[in-house]
Amino acid sequence: MVLVGITKLTYGQGIQFEKKSWKEVLQLSQELDKTVFVDVYTTWCGPCKKVAKTVFTQEKVGKFYNENFINAKIDGESKEGVKFVEKYNIKSYPTFLYLDKNGDVLYRFVGAKKAKDFIGAISKIKIVSKYGGWEKMDSIYHSGKGNPNLFYDYYSIMSGKRKENALNAFLKNLPEDELMDIEMKDLITNTTIYDDVLMNKVIDGLIPRCGVDKDYDFVMTFGIRIHLNKILKKAIKNGNEERFNQIMKLKHKFYSQQNKKKQDSDLALNGRGLFFSSPDLCKLIYAYTNSSRDGEFKSIFEKYITNFMQMKIPNRFLIEREPKNPTKRIYMFALLKDQIPSKLSVISEYLVQMIDYYWLLSDSDKTTKKKCHDWLLYVYNLNPYNYNAASDISNLLIEMGYKKKAIEILEETVALQAKLANEKNKDIVNLQRRLNKYL
Repeated sequence: MVLVGITKLTYGQGIQFEKKSWKEVLQLSQELDKTVFVDVYTTWCGPCKKVAKTVFTQEKVGKFYNENFINAKIDGESKEGVKFVEKYNIKSYPTFLYLDKNGDVLYRFVGAKKAKDFIGAISKIKIVSKYGGWEKMDSIYHSGKGNPNLFYDYYSIMSGKRKENALNAFLKNLPEDELMDIEMKDLITNTTIYDDVLMNKVIDGLIPRCGVDKDYDFVMTFGIRIHLNKILKKAIKNGNEERFNQIMKLKHKFYSQQNKKKQDSDLALNGRGLFFSSPDLCKLIYAYTNSSRDGEFKSIFEKYITNFMQMKIPNRFLIEREPKNPTKRIYMFALLKDQIPSKLSVISEYLVQMIDYYWLLSDSDKTTKKKCHDWLLYVYNLNPYNYNAASDISNLLIEMGYKKKAIEILEETVALQAKLANEKNKDIVNLQRRLNKYL
């Protein structure tokens, strides 16, 4: 006897396992036209015992399996069980097999699972059966010659990293028109394992579609750029230069063809991210974040901030301390309290951090202090209503020995917040306390 049987259980007590030889089990499968479920276990396997005690005894599991399968158990270390294990390439226990009436594998999984996983196996069996079973489906998938339906089905039944890789394979095998359909946005942005071939295909498909339809741009074009921004951010954080360069090439491709007008200013980063910024800012942030680039950081930053300060800032980004136009003044101060202070906050925060780091890496000579002083004042004047930037800038100025200028900035910032009826904001209260301390 190949199969190690147990006493038949009545309905409602769990799975009924047949007390028959393997040949008899297959014969019964053919007669009843049912799939065979096989629990391959060992006497010493803890997870095997746990599943047998806590899952196979459940009424709902028993009812489902007794109605849909011929159920069998086999000890993988018994005399004939060893042959079974060799034939079906069993590597660990417990292994659960779902076989057709000829004994060919339709589906398998390894390890202790919950009741819902055993009941859910039926849907996976139906999927793999379309391709002649799991082994055949898996072989076609790894050959790369399957149609998109097979790749999607493979993705739908996988888990963990195999599922993540299967999603990439499915997307790469789609025709461009299907890949770039707006309904595919969620699948594309849910990819967690970066695939450069896939993302180049996405960008190539996005370029001719960009700017044609506002709804498409809002969902697809913006959504994919946000997705790439997350990958870029992670590459910078982890110092992954290869991934950083791959994203920068995608960025260059997207903005250098039909989308030059879409290249966003470094001033417009609020609520977006570095993928929307200039390549120079991305390279600067990478050098700043990764200490291995300290030797390059200073020269990159000097070049960047020099060019930035020479840039003509568009009117829509300009913040006037005292708008001359009465209508504009009324409108400006009627905005929500946090709208004006937050304008240009992202680029201001970046620049203050860079100046601070530049100061840290430099000798404290008069020339360096004067450069940092001028840079800080420029950043402050980008938006004097930005109290967070004002706070950080005043701290740095005091550290550099410019206490008088730091006090002037704090005084003006507190006064400007009063004009926005924002003087009770806890951050402004803290600024006032600091100002009182320095006076």
